[in-house]
Amino acid sequence: CVYKYVVWGRNRVALVATMVCCVMVVVLVSVSVCSAAAEEKEVDGINQTVEGGGGGGGRKLGAAEVRPFEVSVPEGVLEDLQRRLANPRLPHMEGVEGWELGTPSGYMKELVAYWRNSFDWRAQESLLNQMPQFVTDIDGLAVHFVHVRSKASNAIPLIFVHGWPGSFFECSKVLPLLTDENAELSFDVVCPSLPGYGFSEAPKTPGYNPTKMAEMFNKLMLKLGYSKYVAQGGDWGGMIVARLGAYHHDNCVAVHTNFAPASPPFTRGTFSLSLSMSLPLSFSPL
Repeated sequence: CVYKYVVWGRNRVALVATMVCCVMVVVLVSVSVCSAAAEEKEVDGINQTVEGGGGGGGRKLGAAEVRPFEVSVPEGVLEDLQRRLANPRLPHMEGVEGWELGTPSGYMKELVAYWRNSFDWRAQESLLNQMPQFVTDIDGLAVHFVHVRSKASNAIPLIFVHGWPGSFFECSKVLPLLTDENAELSFDVVCPSLPGYGFSEAPKTPGYNPTKMAEMFNKLMLKLGYSKYVAQGGDWGGMIVARLGAYHHDNCVAVHTNFAPASPPFTRGTFSLSLSMSLPLSFSPL
């Protein structure tokens, strides 16, 4: 096109426009090639840093910084629960059998009877205590977490963040798989309890949104000796790990989530809200 307009000079405006388009194409191609090369180099660096740094997190910390934790509910708490279960105040609705007005009384009575006569809390404690648990202070709060290290020398540090209504117990079944030293990828797993959940201390002031929790969990990983790590989260955990990747990408080098907010098409406000959950750096005011 450029040759045609230079030789015949038929349309100077078209000539200028064509030349500008050609220059833009060249620039865009150059930027794309450079970005791809930089990204490939960065990914290689991430793999070397993360895989080479696994297996050793937490070993240089003193007992005063990270304290072992064992689930042990006082007997008085369990006795108080039994007293409450022995004297429940259940609503009674005549002629209602289904769930249209809430939980049916018959179902609630069965549940109360199970908790009174069948549920064994001490057995659950033993099950929970099979996982290595710890507590440490982050921003003035006692944060509870599970920490299992792989024996693989190139294990990748992973923070596993639960949601609501969930707990650190969500990671229990996948721990053996993630920390398997013979697997193609092996991980050092850190599974914290959100502030106010499980055995983490509850905040006494407002402001503990996903951004704040991401900041706390990044500090936790750094405190355990993991300067580079990856993250997984669902529900609230999904929003938290999204912010780990957005605001703490110098440390959190990859994010996986099983929580992907979506919205109906052509609803701009809702779509923006969904994007703010997944892409907080660009869309979220938090």
